[in-house]
Amino acid sequence: STKTQNKNLVFEQGDLVNLDHDKSYDVIISMDVLEHINDDHSVVENFKKCLDPDGILILHLPRRNSDAWRFLPMFHSYQTHDHVRPEYTYTEIESLLTVSGFKIISRYDTYGKWGELAFELNYLFWNKPAIRAILALLTYPLSFFFGHLDLKSKNKQGNAFLIIAKPN
Repeated sequence: STKTQNKNLVFEQGDLVNLDHDKSYDVIISMDVLEHINDDHSVVENFKKCLDPDGILILHLPRRNSDAWRFLPMFHSYQTHDHVRPEYTYTEIESLLTVSGFKIISRYDTYGKWGELAFELNYLFWNKPAIRAILALLTYPLSFFFGHLDLKSKNKQGNAFLIIAKPN
């Protein structure tokens, strides 16, 4: 476990499956983490146990690959090697949160078409790391530009979603 403190703000890094339930948090932010953990249900329940009653849970999750859209054919079968599940559908994560005692306050689609294009350019030849690294350096300026466009866009449908939830 790593801990960094700055006046009234504390960042902690630790094992989400074995959280210390004696601690209480105002905000828990989980960015693209749950799809890497086998027991995601226990992690979400731990979030609930450690969150203040008025606290907020912020989750960012990738949309299931088969539900996502891709530009380049080589990404139609793209899989992240350390994901333990094929990402999430909104219905699945909504169910997991509800069963664990959370109420969803809002949901936003993220990682729109410009962001997907930036990702694909940055990960060309994703299955060949040496070639990918060289191409990532070459395509970085264009990927950065597309990523910036994505941040400025309102994504009506994205390849990921951001969920804000509160304990019931």
